[in-house]
Amino acid sequence: MTAPNSKVYNSIVDGTASTTESSPAEQVQRFFSDVTAALFDLDNTLIETHIDFPAMKQRTLALVAEQNMNVDSFRDLDILSIVEAATELLRARSSASDIATAFRNRAFQMLAEIEEAECANPVELPGARDFLERLHRRPIPIGIVTRNCRAVSERLIAQGGFACDALLAREDVVRTKPDPGHLREALAILAKLYPPAVSADRCVMVGDHWMDVAAGRAAGMRTVGLLRGRPASFFAPSLPDLLCQDMAELNSLVRPER
Repeated sequence: MTAPNSKVYNSIVDGTASTTESSPAEQVQRFFSDVTAALFDLDNTLIETHIDFPAMKQRTLALVAEQNMNVDSFRDLDILSIVEAATELLRARSSASDIATAFRNRAFQMLAEIEEAECANPVELPGARDFLERLHRRPIPIGIVTRNCRAVSERLIAQGGFACDALLAREDVVRTKPDPGHLREALAILAKLYPPAVSADRCVMVGDHWMDVAAGRAAGMRTVGLLRGRPASFFAPSLPDLLCQDMAELNSLVRPER
């Protein structure tokens, strides 16, 4: 597996750098040296939650089945895409839009209840708080973009003590990651707070899922994927500019500001 024109990516994945190249730490330092804003995914990027996503997906598909829709046509979609696709199908086949709206509201309420329960005991991920604080002191504005509901996201951010200038949860946008609009709206907020420093090509998106990377690439941003023990092939659907194991490794590779 190779990445598009990225010595940084290859050095970190291989864990080695040739004598003719700069070290991974030096490459990462350059990668972040002129960054004007940073966006982060939340759960399992900055803080570990315990959401059983396969079980959540099965419960979402069960709601779809209750509406007499063919569940098999939704199985390859992610959870939020299942909800949106089913909602659109209900709107298309019924003249009463309130049926589709009721389904969507019920689905998101169910997802919020699962998140409330399964994010009740989050675990701090080493390096996350320190890295955000270091960026913020430079100062680099910080945005958190998550597919979770806002109530749970706000609680996780508070529990983690994360520096955050803007939070965009799923209720705050029309379409969530991997749609780049989710990230662009966050950058628009940061640009208003820190004019005129924020520009997409000098911003970075950090996340533990290929959808985070896909959104970042589509938005014209630099991207960091966190493997968290998985093979590099996990990011095959959308290759990041840089791969690290986790926030602890990323934090260790970027030198403290002077």
